[in-house]
Amino acid sequence: MQVLILGSSGRLGKQLVQYFIKENFFVYAHYFKNKINFNSKNVKSIVFDINKPDNISLSYLTNIKYIINCIGELNNQSKIYETNSNSVLLFLQKIKTLNSNNIISWIQISSIGVYGRTKEIKINEETKCYPENDYEKSKYQFENFLKSESEDKSLKYIILRPSIIYGPNIKNNVLNGLIRIANLNFFIIPKNKNHLCPFIDVREVCEIVLQTIKKNKVSNENFNISKNYKIEDIKNAIEKKINKKIYVFRLNDYFITIVFYIIGFFSSKMKENVLNFFLSKKKYSNSKIINLLNYKSNYDLIEFIKKKKVR
Repeated sequence: MQVLILGSSGRLGKQLVQYFIKENFFVYAHYFKNKINFNSKNVKSIVFDINKPDNISLSYLTNIKYIINCIGELNNQSKIYETNSNSVLLFLQKIKTLNSNNIISWIQISSIGVYGRTKEIKINEETKCYPENDYEKSKYQFENFLKSESEDKSLKYIILRPSIIYGPNIKNNVLNGLIRIANLNFFIIPKNKNHLCPFIDVREVCEIVLQTIKKNKVSNENFNISKNYKIEDIKNAIEKKINKKIYVFRLNDYFITIVFYIIGFFSSKMKENVLNFFLSKKKYSNSKIINLLNYKSNYDLIEFIKKKKVR
C-alpha cells in the first residue's frame, strides 16, 4: 500500500515515515528544504513547496489512497495561514481532481490547541473550538476546509488533535523547560487542585495513525490524542531523575505569570509554551480514539522521564 506523508522532515513526519516503512508500506516522503535519507527502497523522497501548488507535478500520485498531512508552519508569521491552510487546500483539490475515480483518505494532524479559549474544563470532541493564536486558527480553518471538501463523497478524512508531543528524538520545549526550572532547585505547582498536564508520546501518535489506516477507520471525524498527568507526579519524576531536592512554590495564575516575566533564561518560545502549560486548566478526553481503534497505550510520560538523558 502507498501513502504520501506531507512534511516528512518534521519531528512527527520523519517518525511516521519510519513507522510505515517497518510495516512494509511504500512511502512518498515529501519535504521542502530538509531532505532526510531514510535508507529504504520503500521510500521515495519528493520535494516541492506547498505554497506554490501550480508548480507541483502530481502525475506519480494518480493511485494514491492515503495522505497524511504533518505540515505545520509555526515560526514564520507571514506564512502561517498560507502554509497550514490555504495552500494545502489547493494541493488537496488538485489531488482530488487527479484521482477522480478514487476516494482519497486524508489524515490531518491538527492540534489540541484549536479548543483555544473555550471555558469548558473537560474537553471532548464535541467541545466548541475558540482558537486563539494564528497557528491554532490556521489549523482549525483547514479542518473546516476538509469537511467542506468531503461533501462530494470523493474524500474521507480523519482529524487527529494531539496535545504536547514528547518522545525519543523530540525537542519538547515544555518538558525541557520544566527540567530547567527543576535544576534551579524549585518547581511551580498551580494552586488549582484540578490542574492536569496533557502530553502524548510521539510513538503513540504514530501508532494511532498507522492503526487508523490498517483498520480502515478514516471516518470523517475529529479525535483528541492526549493523556492527562498530575503535575505532582511529573515533579517527582524529574526530582528523582536529576537527584535534587526541589522546593515547591504553589502559586495562583497571577503569580505564575509574574514569575515567568522575571525568568530570563528561557527562549521566548519556550517561555510562552511553558507558561501556557502552567495556566491551562483543561482535561482532554481521549476515549473516542481508544474506542474507535480498541487501542491500548504502551507509553507513559513518567517512565519516559526516568529514562531521559538530562544535562
